[in-house]
This record gives sequence, structure tokens and C-alpha cells, in this order.
Amino acid sequence: MRPARWTLWMMCSMQLTIILTITSTILRLPEAHNGPRNAHEMAAEYMNFDWEYAQTPLQSSIFATARNSNFTFEPDTGGFSHDNMLSIDQRGYKMFIQQEAESFLKPQQLRLNTLVDSVEWSASGVKAVFSDGSSISADYAICTFSLGVLKNDDVKFEPDFPNYKTEAVATMTMGTYTKIYLQFPQKFWFDTEFALYADSERGRYPVWQSLDKEGFLPGSGIILVTVTGDYSERIEALSDTEVKEETMSVLRTMYPNITIPEPLDFKFHRWFNDPLYRGSFSNWPPSFVSQHHDNLRANVGRLYFAGEATSQNYYGYLHGAYFEGRDIANVVAKCVNGDSCVSLRRYEKY
Repeated sequence: MRPARWTLWMMCSMQLTIILTITSTILRLPEAHNGPRNAHEMAAEYMNFDWEYAQTPLQSSIFATARNSNFTFEPDTGGFSHDNMLSIDQRGYKMFIQQEAESFLKPQQLRLNTLVDSVEWSASGVKAVFSDGSSISADYAICTFSLGVLKNDDVKFEPDFPNYKTEAVATMTMGTYTKIYLQFPQKFWFDTEFALYADSERGRYPVWQSLDKEGFLPGSGIILVTVTGDYSERIEALSDTEVKEETMSVLRTMYPNITIPEPLDFKFHRWFNDPLYRGSFSNWPPSFVSQHHDNLRANVGRLYFAGEATSQNYYGYLHGAYFEGRDIANVVAKCVNGDSCVSLRRYEKY
């Protein structure tokens, strides 16, 4: 995390406002026997871990998390940058994909608004069957469904995956990361970029971020709060009205001396229940070992797999998905061109 100034609200008998200066970018993991002891410590731990990985430290592999963090944030160990920045470019990430695709993809090679019902795979080819009954066949195919879709059986694979593949899909976990946006007539909150709300319930609307700030969207009246993991799944079971009421209750606790109006707009996406995603991004749990990951990445017949979840160093990140797509595409290109087509490493017994 880049150095920043924060505002912290401590949930107790009286409201405290504490300014913290964060000067370290090193990911610190709590010792199993010495976890957070109060609301303040829970909020700090949440910001340092859950806010990045969408699950708790106890739900995550210490070794995989350290590697993942170092390869992304620590330049001295192979990472890109200490900075962790929010993109406000209104073109969105799709711009990268669209501009790259324009260099080679023809309109007749692309099918949009088409749902896949089933995928038939074998040693001789792959066939995708769509919800409208049509299908397309190929000598080779790359599957980039999210791990959440694979875990939820939204798409039928025929024949079923071998046991080693099924186990790998079942063992890797999918985190849910929810940003809840509220827009007000005018800003009434903190002047820092972030604020932490420390509640006695861990993960209850803890990380607040102002977009009404120089360098973001000044004058927008927009503030957002992030929840993750089990709490994200909880709020997805509520109505929009119920979630809005909860977030407004927290804001009014944070600012008891301000009459806060109802928001002009309110929005969040239900990633966990979205059948195209079934979550936000993958996480490496304590029980998941490197052989599991090789099996998750391994092809079955002529069907190959790519995505952020198949990246050992960058799982959970956009660059992980990009690198994996590029690498697997190169593997399949060699197969198509008749150049040393190989099956990826897998462990049927270990």
C-alpha cells in the first residue's frame, strides 16, 4: 500500500478521530496465536489484508500471499511498484482488450451476448454448445471462465473433469470484493483519501474512500465503502434498501453532529450471485498446495485454461489474467501450428 494519511473512527462509548500515518509497504500477517484484540486492531488488520485479498488471513495461505504481494508490490523482489492505485479512467479496463483485439480480430470471429451451456472436450477437439442451441467446434480451445463459474457448475463439461482437476477447482477459493457507492449533494466527510471505521463486528463497512477529492472526481459528492468475503455474501442476500440503510447508519455513527441527507444515488454489484462471475477474484487457501495449482492450470484433452486463478504469482490480479492468457495462447499456437504441442504439468497422485 502506498504511504497515505487515514482517518480512523473507533466504535466505543465516545467517538474518537485518530489520524494515522502509514509508512510501510510490507505486508504483515498476524500470528495465529496473537490476532487482533479489539475493534481498532481488527480494522487495521482488515485494511492491511482483507481489503487486498477479499478474505481473512485465516482463510489464506501465508506463503502464497507473501509471494503474491512481493511479485506485485515489491520492486526489489520482482514486483512492479509500491503504489496501489484506483483507476478513474471512464473508458474502463476494456479499452486495453479492445485496442489489442483491433489489431487482429475480425468481427466474424467474435460472438457477443452468447451464453455457453456446455463444453465437450476430448483428445481430438473441443465443442462449445450455447444456450440458443447453436454450437462451435475447434481443434483446440482456451477456457477463461472465472474460478467461481467453474466451482458453481454453471457450465457443464462433458465428460466430467478427471478427479485431480475437480479437486483443484474445488480447493482453490473465490473471494468476493464489493464496492458500495453513495452520491450526495455535497461532501461532508473526511479530507483524507481513506477512512477506517472500527466496529466491534470485524469487516462491517470498515474501509471508506472519498472520490470527491483532488486527483479523483472533485465535486462529485461520491464516497464508497468496501466490504469483502463473507460479509459481501451477506449483503448480497439483502435488498438494496436494506444495504443502503446499513451504510447510512454507519455514516451517521461516524458523523453524529451532522444531519446527513439521503443519497442522490446508490449502487453496488452482486458479484457473488452474478452467474458470469460467481465472485470477484481467486484466493489461495491454506490447504491449497502447488500441485493443486498445477492441476488447476492443466489442460484436459485439447481444452486449455487461463485466467487470474491459474497464475501462481499473480492470482487475483488483472496482470495475472493477462500474463496467463498470453502464455497459454502461445502454448496453443504451437499446437495449432504443429510445433511441439505439449500437455501442461499435472499430478494425478501426490
